[in-house]
Amino acid sequence: MNLEGLKSLVRAEPQKGGDTTTVVAVSTGDDVDRVAHTLGRFFADNDTYSAVLLEIDGEAVGYLDRQDFYSEKYDRSRLGEAQSAQLPGFPEYAFLELACPVESCNTQVFRIRYDEHNPDRCPIHPGQMLQVVK
Repeated sequence: MNLEGLKSLVRAEPQKGGDTTTVVAVSTGDDVDRVAHTLGRFFADNDTYSAVLLEIDGEAVGYLDRQDFYSEKYDRSRLGEAQSAQLPGFPEYAFLELACPVESCNTQVFRIRYDEHNPDRCPIHPGQMLQVVK
């Protein structure tokens, strides 16, 4: 799987009832296999999310629906195939959850890497920096 393969799974709008405020943000420098594996774990662990907005290098690409992610387009047989073969210095990735500090805002952003010197801003409240949810 490469970044283009992941981008080929997105839609302009989520399927009916899909979440529109949850963002999964990745960078072209992120290991795409690890991103795909982490997305698979994210969908498996969070039944409430039927879709997420995929953002690559700060640009919204489209909505990635759970159903499309697990479709025939994506080779699920590879998901987790090397899970037990961890190499030294490569920890298992997990998403960091970021949220808008405005109480009424439901925006969530999930990132593998986070730069505290250049924090993400809420797409709904651009003046607010997203904060790491603990």
